[in-house]
Amino acid sequence: MENLHRQYQQQISVTTYIKNSPVPLEQPQIQLIQNVADHLFNHRNGIDQRPLLVFVDGKAGSGKTVTLNIIRKIFAHQSSLHLLFIGSNSQPVAAISGGHHIEYNNPIPHHITNEKQYFIIDESQACATSTISCFGHVVTRLGADEYKSWEFLAGKNIVVFGHNGGWKYRDIDSWWTSPVVNAFTTFLHFNTCKTVEPSHHAHLLRSARELFPEGVDYFHHPKQTPAEILITPWPFMQKTWNDEAVKTFASSVNCPLHISRSIDDTSCDLIQVNSKSPSHSILSSLGPPYTEVSICMGMPVAIVAGKWSGYWGHVAAIGSEPDKDTIEWIRVRLGNEFNVLNPTIDQFITIKAITLQIKHRSRIRNHDNPIVVNRYQIPVMPRYALLEAEAAGQFFDCGFVDNCRGLENFHSLSFVLSRFRSAGGIRMIEPYSDADIAILTDTMTVKEEDRLSDILSSRVRSMGLV
Repeated sequence: MENLHRQYQQQISVTTYIKNSPVPLEQPQIQLIQNVADHLFNHRNGIDQRPLLVFVDGKAGSGKTVTLNIIRKIFAHQSSLHLLFIGSNSQPVAAISGGHHIEYNNPIPHHITNEKQYFIIDESQACATSTISCFGHVVTRLGADEYKSWEFLAGKNIVVFGHNGGWKYRDIDSWWTSPVVNAFTTFLHFNTCKTVEPSHHAHLLRSARELFPEGVDYFHHPKQTPAEILITPWPFMQKTWNDEAVKTFASSVNCPLHISRSIDDTSCDLIQVNSKSPSHSILSSLGPPYTEVSICMGMPVAIVAGKWSGYWGHVAAIGSEPDKDTIEWIRVRLGNEFNVLNPTIDQFITIKAITLQIKHRSRIRNHDNPIVVNRYQIPVMPRYALLEAEAAGQFFDCGFVDNCRGLENFHSLSFVLSRFRSAGGIRMIEPYSDADIAILTDTMTVKEEDRLSDILSSRVRSMGLV
């Protein structure tokens, strides 16, 4: 009877987590959450069961990170986080899920694979075969035709998330083509149908429509870059937007700007003090962190290297020596996301300068070797502009989408749009082009089965845009 009561209480908590999900969940997501919760309950009660071996495929924006975070909350609720390992090739995803960053071709340490019982690997398409192979071994099967297959370690439960068209490096072979994939017993596909609500597209297309009738002026650029979130596919735009947004924020809160300057050490004799030299221009563009980073009390920042890489929060204190134009340390109040997923984490962290090695293939004449810079600096940068991959698992009330070179430069526009909770909170930084309108329309056709999408499609056709 007591066991049934505990199972009933668990079911209530699982249902609550699913109901409070930041995005609507479809049946595959709910099925995975329920299966993991049931498996964990049986494991804690000593019930024999088959290993949980699940392979999840889904495009960016299909709810993989949201599902992962719900699973982590279930483990925390059951006081079983000591059984769970979460790893991701994406530093922001690893941070927000309370997991570990897995670098390419770095296998998970043996002491972790021996201690843990449940393993969740996100962005698995960017992991090397050697990373996944730490969970098992190749077995030679004898018979009429000898062949090799893969077996996972006994008693290990493994869930991998990924997508073959996702954030995949060009110079590596995906382990998905290896026999490892065939060893999974459950395969799920996460769809994006319910993740991107048609209201997002409705708002954007209505805005676009206003640009075309005669007598309506084009979008006017703001006099200052707003201190708001921008999702961009371009690193150069990330730096530019951050630099200007910090000035806007500092002006609005009437706080002084502090400058975090780097100390660069390089063996390259072309690096000159002259600010107009080509090499100085190269150095100033390398990062993050960059040679100069503006910091202001209360502004949002992201940690880009070191122990806390991938975490973010707001500046709570700035430490500097008297009469010196140098920042010694920055105290950061972490975002609420981390406290919710991992209540044991310190709410405030202190970030000090570290040494990073930055390599750059120089275009300077008669200098073929790459420039290697040892940069000593506090590893933080403003968090107003995010690259597309850095927005995984995060949601914003309002912000901008970077269409300065066209929306076609995003890997997944539906993923970018789904990062905003409010349909009216999405704005573009440039006037819509014909190509932008076409891409928005194509993105919307993913929801052709939805009645509102059909209505919007007919409206767009009547506008002569498709």
